Amino acid sequence: KSPTDKLVVGILTHITTYDNELRRVRMIFGKMESLKRGQTFIGGTTPFGYRVDENKNLIIHPSESKMVKKMFEMYRDGYNTTEIQMMLDSSEFKPRRSKVWNIGTILTMLKNRVYIGEYVWKLKDPHDKTQILEEFSITTPQIISHSMFNRVQKKIERNTKNKGNNSRLYY
Repeated sequence: KSPTDKLVVGILTHITTYDNELRRVRMIFGKMESLKRGQTFIGGTTPFGYRVDENKNLIIHPSESKMVKKMFEMYRDGYNTTEIQMMLDSSEFKPRRSKVWNIGTILTMLKNRVYIGEYVWKLKDPHDKTQILEEFSITTPQIISHSMFNRVQKKIERNTKNKGNNSRLYY
């Protein structure tokens, strides 16, 4: 390659990078404006149990929300995530991003505050993902009561602490 070709490629690369960064910033500011106007859904995967209305707000999905309640009730009543997974896999409901329900997804759902009407959207520094630049608290339609959610969180915490305590060491 000639020096001129290298210069042109270098300049075009920088212009493309600059253009992509501007697009990303515009998208983030668009989401922030939507949140400020009161919208509760700004893109991504719709949480199971909800759907999006024409105004881009989360609303309760009648049948999926019943399954969310059942998941929380089952866990509260002593069922484990594998048993909840089997119940969901035998139902008509499919997860948003895969063909079968996975235990990690179920546990994430059981910890998700969106089901008690709370959601926090965080704008993170693109250069330091641990740095939060701005936070928005969003109120969503509530599917699970706070008391149910809190009972399930305590059980999750207890079960997580107990994991591994039942193993024996043999020498």
